[in-house]
Amino acid sequence: MDFRILGPLQVLIDDKPVHLGGPRQQAVLVVLLLRANQLVSIDQLADEVWHGTPPAGAANTLHGYVFHLRKVLEPSRTRGAQAEVLISESGGYRLNVRPDSIDAARFERLADAGRRLSLAGDAGGARRSLESALDIWRGEPLTTFGEIEAVGLEARRLTDRRLQALEDLSDALLAVSDLTGVLAVVEDGIAEDPWREHLWSQRMLALYRLGRQAEALVAYGEIRKRMLDELGLDPGPDLQTLEAQILNQDPTLEPQERKPVNTSRTGLPATVTSFIGRGREVERVRECLDYTRLVTIIGAGGVGKTRLAIESLQDIGPRFEAVWFVDLGSIERDDLVLASIAEAISREVLADTTDIAEHIGSRSALLVLDNCEHLISAVADAGTSLLASCPQLSIVATSREALAIDGEQLIALAPLAVPVGDVLTDPNRVLESPAVELFTARARSNDRDFDPLDDLDAVVEICTALDGVPLAIELAAARLRSLPIDELADRIEDRFRILTGGSRARVSRQRTLESAVAWSYNLLDDLERPTFVRLSVFTGGFTLSAAEAVAAADPVDRHDIIDLLGHLVDKSLLILEPGTGRYRMLETIRTYGTHRLAEDALEVVSTRRRHARWCAEFVGERSGRLIDGSDPTAIEDIDREAPNLRSALAWALDVGEDNLGVSLAAGLGSWWEMRGLLAEGRTALERALEHVDADELTLHLAELGLGSIARRQGDYETAASLTRRALDGLRELGATEHLATEHLTTALGRMAWVALGRGDAVEAVELANEGLAVADAQASNRATPWMHLALGHAAHQLDDIDDAVAHLELARSGFERGGSRSGLGRSLFHLCLIELERNKIDSARSAAAAAIEVNHGAHDLNGTIMALEAMVQVASAGLDDVRAITLGAAARSLRETFGALDSGGLARVEQAVAAARERLGQADADKAEVVGSVLDLDGAVTLSLGE
Repeated sequence: MDFRILGPLQVLIDDKPVHLGGPRQQAVLVVLLLRANQLVSIDQLADEVWHGTPPAGAANTLHGYVFHLRKVLEPSRTRGAQAEVLISESGGYRLNVRPDSIDAARFERLADAGRRLSLAGDAGGARRSLESALDIWRGEPLTTFGEIEAVGLEARRLTDRRLQALEDLSDALLAVSDLTGVLAVVEDGIAEDPWREHLWSQRMLALYRLGRQAEALVAYGEIRKRMLDELGLDPGPDLQTLEAQILNQDPTLEPQERKPVNTSRTGLPATVTSFIGRGREVERVRECLDYTRLVTIIGAGGVGKTRLAIESLQDIGPRFEAVWFVDLGSIERDDLVLASIAEAISREVLADTTDIAEHIGSRSALLVLDNCEHLISAVADAGTSLLASCPQLSIVATSREALAIDGEQLIALAPLAVPVGDVLTDPNRVLESPAVELFTARARSNDRDFDPLDDLDAVVEICTALDGVPLAIELAAARLRSLPIDELADRIEDRFRILTGGSRARVSRQRTLESAVAWSYNLLDDLERPTFVRLSVFTGGFTLSAAEAVAAADPVDRHDIIDLLGHLVDKSLLILEPGTGRYRMLETIRTYGTHRLAEDALEVVSTRRRHARWCAEFVGERSGRLIDGSDPTAIEDIDREAPNLRSALAWALDVGEDNLGVSLAAGLGSWWEMRGLLAEGRTALERALEHVDADELTLHLAELGLGSIARRQGDYETAASLTRRALDGLRELGATEHLATEHLTTALGRMAWVALGRGDAVEAVELANEGLAVADAQASNRATPWMHLALGHAAHQLDDIDDAVAHLELARSGFERGGSRSGLGRSLFHLCLIELERNKIDSARSAAAAAIEVNHGAHDLNGTIMALEAMVQVASAGLDDVRAITLGAAARSLRETFGALDSGGLARVEQAVAAARERLGQADADKAEVVGSVLDLDGAVTLSLGE
């Protein structure tokens, strides 16, 4: 994907431009592009797109624009799949793109590289880089979006960068004596900005060297007159001096003899394999050396720190009089650090900082210190002293943690990117992903005929399972000498047994994947080790509070956890995800931790139990808010922790921690239901209910959860049996347990809805009235509106419309007061159906739209589908037949996808679609049905809310 803003806005996919919609929709993309990979709030987006005066309903309109942009930017995204380019986040949107996919970012990277090459004396390389940068420009940036303030500012900044690049290019052309090229470049720049004196000086100098002294002086006169006439100023001293030199034919104006650029890699180890990926990281290292004297490349073991350092430094020899490489990996004592440095720079130098500093002196020199993590204090002391004593010395260090000294610039090296999302749909893009490219290259070093396309799924599985860690990938590729690739993929989870061997040239700690991770583990202290091992039970990351609950046990104190997490991040064993407050481990590192944990059977049980208890408490704190729909953040919280919750649930049920397992399953019941994960929820709850040793209250709550899911699946017999059993049990427990009484209203409400689904409105009324009485006795406002909702639906079934409306209005007002968005959505849904029966199409449409917005905003998938089906009936009644058929197909597809087969009310939807099909005709109806069947949830919501 190629985003182009250096000229009219363009987006190319597979080198073909795509249609981006109207100007306002394009403006949404532009604002997100200017803040690529950053969250842009809906308010900020609306303010910029509508130039400070967004209309009412701007948020809904933006949602529609985003929906259409997603279809353009991710044409191969399958129905129901999460967006990966234009991402919805809390309160806004984020455009998730590689920086190099934006032409402005490519331009700036090439322009910066050209300037660095020029400073290093490589005029030819500077010319090539700068010409490539300027070739990217197609015209004035984003010309049609100038009313957006941010666009104006960015356009001016980029235009200034282009002029700077023109100046740099003309300098490079002067250096290689391409004088006609200089004149062409400066003419371009002067036409754009006639006040840049450096361009005029380059023009004068080029004319002079071409033997056109008079024209050079005329050029000076032209800029001098223009400045005097328009600005009342004389040219600056540099131009005045150049005029005098031209008049005097100063010999220093002739090209000076230049020393040839030295591109040797003196002082750096030779490499024998190809270097793949990391282009941006190489530029980053070189860029950092432009403004700082200490650069430390940090990252996990095997991620490629040493190779990055060597590749980044191989072409910058002209900048330094000397380059020394010191491998500290085999050094075991702090007192040998200085000796190793001394030996590298000269065998005659004594192993102390004074003698080393005197030898380096004021020379421009580069010292590379490789593998510092096990000698961190000694290396930090040596670096501090040498940098203070040698003003022209620069140091590049590689380490699994920072040196933590003044002036240090850190470059955190992540694993290679693995193919994900829509990349997986295109084999060519899969092959271009850095991890797959590395695997292929190393596999071909063993077998020239290796073709990744023969089993691309296995290649992707291997690279993904290994987190894109280069060492792991290289060891895996080496295994192909003795193991077929499908076998390797099948066994890759046993990575530490499989990934051994590799090149004999590797140091011992890199001959196996396990030893690479063990190297880091062995550097931990007595508190860091148990903390690391215990944290490996988390799947999908964790928060500080979760870490405190799970890792704090003898000998680790809870108050030490925050510092210990920092230490593990510093040592590249944990990653702190930016902006989330969550920590995670690379899967390879986490697997190593679980292996170490398994060495102590008692530690495994106690750590897993603390993890499961934390998960149960986490779910328990949110389950009530899930049931009554009062807090949409509860479902988001559980979404984030879902991998941990699933892992804890499986462990608890596997080992017989019955109460924890059943408690977790019961607490997740509403989440499974709202998220449409009905099959997963039913399987887990049925398994949990096999564990009868759990306490009676917890078992009844699990029965309620399973009964509700069965009802959503249309299995009313099971729903009635389970819900009745839970209700009877809670009635008995209520006599002795107050907590059971609190859940009794939930059970009464669930049983009422089972009765309604079976068409027994009379029983539903009895149950809901009992629920009202219990809620009144408890002085509980939470349950009351749910009972009114059931009574309203029962009255509707009994054809008492006035009574139905009265109860539904009480429910709606109660839900509004209590903040229950799911409840509010359902009350609006039922009011919509009544308004339809009254033939009040407009008010029915308003109620349906409000129900869709509320349910979708609460992340209630089931409620959203119900509201969409209400809108199907509204559209059909209003003779909007295309919309009715399209939404009907979308809702049916979503129900089938998520297994929500509840039959209640579906007959009315089918009748509404059938009527619309008859009016529209078969051909057009079939087209509308095809469109609807491929819509995802966001697309269906956007269509339902559109004009």
